[in-house]
Amino acid sequence: MKSLSKIWNSNLPSESFSKLDTLIIEKCDKLVSVFPCYNEGIFHSLCSLTVTKCRLMQTIFDIDDKKHDVGDVTGLQDVHLEILPKLKHVWKLKEGRGGILNLNNLQKIMVENCYCLENIFPFSVATSLGNLEYLVVSYCYELKEIVAKRAAANKANLSFKFPKLRSIKFSVLPQLTSFYPGAFQLNCPMLNDLSIERCDWLEPFHKETVDAQEKSVLFPQEVLLSLSYL
Repeated sequence: MKSLSKIWNSNLPSESFSKLDTLIIEKCDKLVSVFPCYNEGIFHSLCSLTVTKCRLMQTIFDIDDKKHDVGDVTGLQDVHLEILPKLKHVWKLKEGRGGILNLNNLQKIMVENCYCLENIFPFSVATSLGNLEYLVVSYCYELKEIVAKRAAANKANLSFKFPKLRSIKFSVLPQLTSFYPGAFQLNCPMLNDLSIERCDWLEPFHKETVDAQEKSVLFPQEVLLSLSYL
């Protein structure tokens, strides 16, 4: 499949792939996007997505700002992205498109060996992750934060709540400095597995003040006590 440059037809009817629940894409070296903007709202039954070893892949979900502003709900539960050296966006949202994608069913995301990726979640996506259980990120050399800074300036402190998040594993992320680039509170009451390895610039996960910006993390106490930065 190394010569495949496009998967979907731009004129797909809305009922297309209504029963597709698993999608695996591997070694498609000419693909630059999995879901172009014209596929928005079609794959409601998709539960598992795996994209690996695609040499030119730049965007997984490209959300167009020319379509409606009503939120799209997806059944996506498991996302696995690996060895995508040119990947820049997992979810590419155009300016002013906040809230148009609801990922409340997402349970697990694993991102590995995506060297150009600077963040995992746009701000609007990060606010709809109530069922996220596993967050694994490794060998993403340009990754600066997990959640991208929102476009609209707001002085109010932000709160990211992940009530079911049980496992966070960060490994070999040399540019990662913070979960979010600004004042925020991170609340993960069910977390029982926290592993951080070779993330030399990541701020420690405890309550602190940095450059007059309050950043606090609410984890179970036993997790914080056992945490060590390797």
